[in-house]
Amino acid sequence: MDGKWPPDVYREIWGRWAGREAAFYRACASRVRPLDWARVAAIGGAEVRLLAAVVRDAFTALRSEEPPPALRPGPFTILGMGPEVRHIQTYSGFDPLEAPARLLDALPYFDGRTTEEAIAVIGEQQGVEIDKGLVRKLADFEILTPAGDGV
Repeated sequence: MDGKWPPDVYREIWGRWAGREAAFYRACASRVRPLDWARVAAIGGAEVRLLAAVVRDAFTALRSEEPPPALRPGPFTILGMGPEVRHIQTYSGFDPLEAPARLLDALPYFDGRTTEEAIAVIGEQQGVEIDKGLVRKLADFEILTPAGDGV
């Protein structure tokens, strides 16, 4: 369909469906639509069950508010500064952030010590309360990065 395959190769690949690709996909959909997950997993075998577990684990981690056990500041660029707010760029130039200056000033406390220790020390020494959900968001945006296993 995109003209990249010679016509004879294209016909060989698609067989009786050549030129009727949309109908092929509709026919496929009608065959799999009635299947429940147990049947899909049975047909797909161990590989599908393994990949499903990987996706499930990744989705659970994505939705978790639990931050990594130890963190360090990640690289970011300050794009602009106000008296109380910093405009920063982290992992992507297309997703700049606005962050309170007091929050960014607290980042050096994440120096590889446990996340819980860093949060406690920031509260004691800076008077800034940071909850684990916020720390997780900072990690998601790579403002904080995992410190590694040397905790």
